[in-house]
Amino acid sequence: MSQYQRQGIGSKLVRHAERSLIAMGCLKINLQVRVSNAEVVEFYRKLGYLVEERISMRKLVP
Repeated sequence: MSQYQRQGIGSKLVRHAERSLIAMGCLKINLQVRVSNAEVVEFYRKLGYLVEERISMRKLVP
């Protein structure tokens, strides 16, 4: 664990970003988090984010 974790810094940054997006008229915020990163999933859940069943697709092109 980093010395900066569990101090509320990440939560404050997310809340600031949310306020900025709302001020610009954003109605929905989407995040992409790896399924394997359970700690980050839980972090966002605690901030009120919900898991939406989606498929993220990509294509690498030369």
